[in-house]
Parts: sequence; C-alpha cells; structure tokens
Amino acid sequence: MLMYAKIAFGSGIPMPGPLTKILLVMKLTMLLLLVSVFTVWGKGKAQQVTLSGKNLSLQQVFSAVEKQTGYVTMANEGIFTGSRAVSLDVAQMPLHTLLDLVLKGQRIRYNIQGKTIFLSHTTTAEPDAPEAPVLIYVNGRVLDSTGSPLEGASVQIKGRSGGVATDKTGFFSIAAQEGDLIVITYIGFHKKEYLVDGMPGEKTFILRAVQTGIGEVAIVSTGYQQLPKERATGSFTYINREMINRSPGPDILSRLEGITNGLLFNRTSAEERT
Repeated sequence: MLMYAKIAFGSGIPMPGPLTKILLVMKLTMLLLLVSVFTVWGKGKAQQVTLSGKNLSLQQVFSAVEKQTGYVTMANEGIFTGSRAVSLDVAQMPLHTLLDLVLKGQRIRYNIQGKTIFLSHTTTAEPDAPEAPVLIYVNGRVLDSTGSPLEGASVQIKGRSGGVATDKTGFFSIAAQEGDLIVITYIGFHKKEYLVDGMPGEKTFILRAVQTGIGEVAIVSTGYQQLPKERATGSFTYINREMINRSPGPDILSRLEGITNGLLFNRTSAEERT
C-alpha cells in the first residue's frame, strides 16, 4: 500500500511527519550549540594577549593590547608619567592577568567596562606582597666548662617570645632566620649569644660559671666526680690550714673535731666496744 504525506492546502509542499520534525529539531539544536561554542571561543581568544620584549613602556603594552583584543584604552593625559618599564614574555595570557602583572606596584589602576579599559591614578603604589621568611633550624649542644651537658638551659631568639630548652644531653633545635640573635641562659652561668649565619652543622656552646666571690672554689669534688659549685647539691666546707690551727690539740684528729658541722668522731675505744 502506498503511503502519502499530507499536503498543505494550496502550497503543493508535503507536510512533515513526526520523524521529520524530530530530525529538524536536532539539526537546529546542533547548529545553535556550534554557534554558541564559536562565539564563546572567539570572545575568549579576543581577551588573550601574546607579547614579548624587554623594558617595554606601558604605552607599548596597551598599544599591543588594543591591536590584539580590540579593546580601547581611556585615560587622562599623562597617566603613564613616571611609570616603570616592564619586561614580558607571555603567550595567550588572559587580559585581566596581563593587566594585573604590568600594573603591579605602579600608581595606576584599571577598570574594564564592555570593550573599554579605563585607567586612573591611585594615591599610593600597591605594595608588593612580602616574601615569606626563610627559616633555618639551628641545632646545638650546651655544655659547661668541664664538658658536662647542661639540661634545661633556656634558648631564645632575642626580641621574640617563646623558645626551647635543652634536653638531658644539652641538645636543642630552634627555628630562626639568618641574622637572628640566639641567647642561651642557665642559672649560675654567664649567658651566651650566637648570631645565626645560616651555616649548617651542630654548634657547641660552652657556658662559664659565674664567680660570686674572690678566691671561691668553682669546682667541687664529691669524691666521685668534679662538678661546678653551682650544680653541686648538698653542703660543702673547704678546710684549710688556718681553720685547723684555730683549735689546739695534740694531734690532727683533735683539731678537726668540731671544726665544722657534719664532721663527727666516735671516740669509743676498741676495748669498750668489745
């Protein structure tokens, strides 16, 4: 059986069937999508700039921007007076990024409206972002004059709060910047200062004991080891010839008896103990 499509009255043109309508809609949709894509691509392409050169004036930069993008620059006369030259080597850089780059630190700001770039003076130049400080970890060991480690010594950076303390081996590690002054203190010892120079390696710091009186003995022997007097615990008495001669007696033991606290003699004879 033959099938015929409907004919429009008086036109002689076949009326489209349902399938034909769907195909026409799909083709129209694809055409609109392609037009939109190329339009967006064209706009994005028009806002990209390729420029390379050394010591370019801002006049040269904005002239190249106008030629490549079609944008127009509007500004007061003398807007570029006193501006710095720039060196560039960019390819297909977005317009906003390029303007931020060339106007950084200049006394000029921009505003884009439509296809026009408006330039105006600012009161002060925009400061460059400060560089992050470079930290150096200073490792060291704090000892006394005999080479013994000083545990609990305070290690601080002058002019800053906080700090660290040495461990039982006298070791410490502190973050600092080159040029900082590190101050090391310990009770009973002279402080030590160290200027951070950035040189690697562990440092050794020797602290000297504070002398509190003329002729005072700085090192005390406990019978087992020698320690600085400031670190020795307990009571110590230094017996010299003058103290011995103060007490009369037939022998040295008689003279030592009662010469200082803590020195006792047991005078019980061997016969009495038995």
